[in-house]
Amino acid sequence: MYFINLYGNHEIKIHPLHGKEELENNLKTLNSYLDATKLKIKTVNLLPEIHVKDKDLKNKQYPKDFKLRIDSKNADAYLTLNNNKKIVVDFKYITGNGGHITTHINEASQKAEYVIIKLNENSNMSDASLIKIAKNRTKTNDLKGICIIDKNDKIIIDTYT
Repeated sequence: MYFINLYGNHEIKIHPLHGKEELENNLKTLNSYLDATKLKIKTVNLLPEIHVKDKDLKNKQYPKDFKLRIDSKNADAYLTLNNNKKIVVDFKYITGNGGHITTHINEASQKAEYVIIKLNENSNMSDASLIKIAKNRTKTNDLKGICIIDKNDKIIIDTYT
């Protein structure tokens, strides 16, 4: 069972067991991403938090071709593109100055194949630094991509391949 919201032309399905404490920031990040991305996204499924002892349930929630990375970790969502390709993502809403962005990327790479990061007005990292980090972390963290969105909802970099 999902709660269904519409955002523009996108259907957002929110599982009732999606983390309540992260839902607001996940939706902020997602909405900024949907406004800025060039990817053609059909639906977004916000995933439930599933305890490690119930890990067999994860296989029913995640796309069938996604290989779980760490049993105790939960990704935030998966995107279904217009061509029906599914991408497992983790959202990061950065409330500080961005100085710990590498830590956030490393954590997200344990759960998902694509990381979408939204910076707030306190971020003081240069675009050049963020681009360098994203390119480096995409290679070293076995990610299909990293997207970083600035405080004005513009994509600084999206390395998704």
